[in-house]
Amino acid sequence: MKTTHIPILGVFVLAGCGGTPDCGSDDALDLVIEITENKFVEYLMNSGIETAQAQARHKVALMKIMPTMVRMTDYNEQIDTYSCSTTLTGTSLKGDEMELQITFKVSPSATDGDFIVEVFGLN
Repeated sequence: MKTTHIPILGVFVLAGCGGTPDCGSDDALDLVIEITENKFVEYLMNSGIETAQAQARHKVALMKIMPTMVRMTDYNEQIDTYSCSTTLTGTSLKGDEMELQITFKVSPSATDGDFIVEVFGLN
């Protein structure tokens, strides 16, 4: 199994209902995948591997990035914020299996019902 390390930092805000979703919620994990895919597209574009965003997005979609082993590492009840970690698996651009260890945070935004997902890459 090949491990890939690409620095990732992304933030997305999503409207939700109720409290902050936990680490394993579909809403939070969908945003983690979206942030990761956007960073891979950015990497392909900046490295010169791809020059067209549509082609880069197509290549990243073929990677089929999925979170596995989602874990809550901390919960701050006072500010309703989850700290989480997961292993993202998929297929590299070369066709090898890949794993990427990341951490992410899910926290409420200043707007009622919205929450923020921040993704951080680990080396």
